[in-house]
Amino acid sequence: MRRALPLIQCILRLTRPMLVIGLIPNFVWAQATTVCPAGTVPKITSVASVIFTVGVNNSFAIAASGNPLPTISETGGLPSGISFRRGQFRGTPAAGTANTYHVMITASNTVGSTNQAFVLTVLNGTGTGSGGSGSGGTGSGGTGSGGTGSGGTGSGGTGSGGTGSGGTGSGGTGSGGTGSGGTGSGGTGSGGTGSGGTGSGGTGSGGTGSTGDGSLWIPPLVTSWQWQLSSLPSTSSLLAVQMYDIDGFDAGADLVAALHAQGTKAVCYIDAGTWENWRSDAASFPASVEGAGNGWPGEKWLDIRQISLLAPIMTARFQMCKTKGFDAVEPDNIDGYTNSTGFPLKASDQIAYNSWIADTVHSLGMSVALKNDTDQVPDLLSKFDFMIDEQCFEFSECNTLVPFINAGKAVFEVEYSGSASTICPKANAMNFNTLLKDLDLTATRTACR
Repeated sequence: MRRALPLIQCILRLTRPMLVIGLIPNFVWAQATTVCPAGTVPKITSVASVIFTVGVNNSFAIAASGNPLPTISETGGLPSGISFRRGQFRGTPAAGTANTYHVMITASNTVGSTNQAFVLTVLNGTGTGSGGSGSGGTGSGGTGSGGTGSGGTGSGGTGSGGTGSGGTGSGGTGSGGTGSGGTGSGGTGSGGTGSGGTGSGGTGSGGTGSTGDGSLWIPPLVTSWQWQLSSLPSTSSLLAVQMYDIDGFDAGADLVAALHAQGTKAVCYIDAGTWENWRSDAASFPASVEGAGNGWPGEKWLDIRQISLLAPIMTARFQMCKTKGFDAVEPDNIDGYTNSTGFPLKASDQIAYNSWIADTVHSLGMSVALKNDTDQVPDLLSKFDFMIDEQCFEFSECNTLVPFINAGKAVFEVEYSGSASTICPKANAMNFNTLLKDLDLTATRTACR
C-alpha cells in the first residue's frame, strides 16, 4: 500500500520591502518568496535519560529534528524542584526526591508526532569526607580529595570533604576514577548522561556496561544456556551451563543463589507485553490497558502506548528480578505492534516502549534482551545487550539477527521443529547459541553447541 503524502506546509517569506509610488498612497509592497519544504515527521535525537542530584542545579535540553521544527512537550510526574519548559528539564531537585522518574517526551509538528520514553534519575548526593579512598555509595568511586566522599548511589563523582554527587560531583573536587553516574548503564546510562557527561569528577563509563553497583553482566557471543519456563529447575540437578533463563515470578532468591554458586548467570523471564491473569500483580493493571487475547490462555495484549500506567507495574517487576539477584531480564511479547492487539499500535509506539524497558532495566543494574522484535533490530540494537529469538530458521528471518553478532552481542535462538542435523550446522555457522526445545519449554533440550 502506498503511503499517503503528508500535508506540505508552504511559507510566504517576505523580503526587500518596496514603496510603490503613484498607485496606492503610502502602500508598501514586499517581494515574496514561497517556500514549500517537504514535511518530515519529528525525530528525537537526544539520549533518553539524564541524572540530576538533590541540591544541585542542572538542566538538560531535548533535541529533535523535523520539518516544520517540532514543539517538545513532557507528560508524567517530575520531582519537586524540577520543571520542564521550552523543551528543557531544569531546576534543583528538592530534598527527599531521590528516585527514578519515568516520563514521556513528545515531539510534534503538523506532519506527525514521535514519543520517547524518558528516564530522569535523581541521586541523593550526600557525602562525608573521611580519609582514604572510598566508594560512591554502592558503586566504585575514585579517591575524593580530603577523604572518602560518598556520592549517593553513584560512583566516580564523589565529593570531597563535604557533599558529593554521583552525577555532578559538587562540594569540592570529584574523584578521579571512572564514574558511572549511579544508576546508569552501558549504552544508555553514564557514557551518555551519567557522571561523565555532566559530572565534575571522573569519566562516564559505557563500553563495558558499568553501573552503580559494578559492571553489567553481558553474555559472551558463545554462551551455553538453558531456557526452562514451564517448571523450575531443581537445585540438585542444574545443568553445567553458563546461563539459565527462568520465570522471574516463580523463581526464588535461593535458586538464583544456587545458580551463582556454580558460576551460572540467571536471566529473569518477565512478560512485558501481555497481561497474565494468574500473576500476583494481575489486579494492578487498569482495564484500559488490557486488549485482545494473544492466543495463550489467560493472556491479553497490553496497550503499550500508555507507558505512564504500565511503568509502575513493570518497574516493580524488574525490581523484583533485581531483589532476587538476577543478572539480566528477558521481557517477553514486546512486538505487539505486529499483532492484532485490539489497539492501533504503531512501530514508533513499540520502539518507545521497548526503549523505556531497556533504560529502566539498565538503571537497576541488569542487562536486558531484545525478544523476537526482529523488524526493529536496526532501531533497538544500541539499547539491548543480547537477543533472544524463536524460530528464525523456520520463518527464514535469521539474517535480521546478524547485526547483533556484528556488534559483538550474543544471539540466543530456539527452534521447535526440525532436526539438529539440519539446523545446527547453519546456526553454528551464524554464531548463534541455538537450542531445540518443545513448545512448553520444559527441561528437555538439545544444544547445537
